Amino acid sequence: YRGHEYRVDLLSKAELQILVNDDFVERTVDAIIGSARTGAEGNIGDGKIVILPAVETIRISDGLRGKEAV
Repeated sequence: YRGHEYRVDLLSKAELQILVNDDFVERTVDAIIGSARTGAEGNIGDGKIVILPAVETIRISDGLRGKEAV
């Protein structure tokens, strides 16, 4: 800024969108936490998990809808 050198260290980020049936939500969350957490205590930058409901799922190839389409 105004002739001064500065360095910005940003953490790289990735976004995963995973759709699972209700029966698999907890297992999926546990698997993500187990592989994404760094160390026993975890660190800033390990990420976040946001669980949202899917209103409708439609398989384009055959038009199948609902849980069967997942």
